[in-house]
Amino acid sequence: MRMWLLLLGSLVLTGCTSFSSLQTGRVLPEGTNRFFVGAGFFRTPEVSPSEPNKVTFPFLEGGARFGFTDGWDVGMKYTMPGMFTGDLKFNMVDEDGFALAAGFGAGYVAVKSTDTSDDHHLKSEVLDLIFPLYVSYDFSEAFGVYLSPRFVLRYAQSQQNLLGSAIGLRFGNSVGIFVEGGAAWDITSNFKQYQVNSGFFFGS
Repeated sequence: MRMWLLLLGSLVLTGCTSFSSLQTGRVLPEGTNRFFVGAGFFRTPEVSPSEPNKVTFPFLEGGARFGFTDGWDVGMKYTMPGMFTGDLKFNMVDEDGFALAAGFGAGYVAVKSTDTSDDHHLKSEVLDLIFPLYVSYDFSEAFGVYLSPRFVLRYAQSQQNLLGSAIGLRFGNSVGIFVEGGAAWDITSNFKQYQVNSGFFFGS
């Protein structure tokens, strides 16, 4: 049991949280909304220096976005096993199928576990400050491609500076699916994370 507790804590503290985007460069119009549910998995080459094996970990997530004023929308996302993320996005360019937006987000996850065999307690916490860009091109109302590069300032047992991106395809308009992949790496260490995921969306 202790081994699994330590593994879970190491996964959280080394940054194994969802790097999904599931949105394009377009901002939702004022008064509209979009909901989504998704799933995927991420892989990291190592959990910690003492755990050099590759780890693959599945996840589920769900969330919503709302257009609350002209050129701005707000979103929230919950990723199991317990990460909450919120963000703001504002429009920069939206013309002839091309869209560009920027935003700011924050995420928090805390994992607490107890090994009843020896009353061993483990608490792992991560705070992310997220600075993304969103770029997309719509070939039609029902199909588009998007890219979401970002910088993440992560506070855990030590600070991490993560660079990464998600790239994906959108199928559908008011109802549809996102399919995407992504990667992130710490510019101050050898940590890397790879991710594949998809999501079903619907809204007004």
